[in-house]
Amino acid sequence: MTSGGSLNVDDRRAVNSSPLIYLAHAGFLDLLKLAGAEGVVSDIVAHEINKRGPADATAHAVASTEWIAVVKALPTPPEIQA
Repeated sequence: MTSGGSLNVDDRRAVNSSPLIYLAHAGFLDLLKLAGAEGVVSDIVAHEINKRGPADATAHAVASTEWIAVVKALPTPPEIQA
């Protein structure tokens, strides 16, 4: 929350592997842009996607789509791990 009491809302949208895989293989990855300006993929999701190699449609799409950013995953708080 900011000091004025309003929330800072980010225009970026976190995307998991399943929507990326299905939409990339169907040729509809651009549908994710309807949800926000930039798609954010954690490095853990990117690693999972890249297991099939750079020739895979999803791996290629994530690597070549400028509005998808791969970011380092934040650690899970201990309260959630319990």
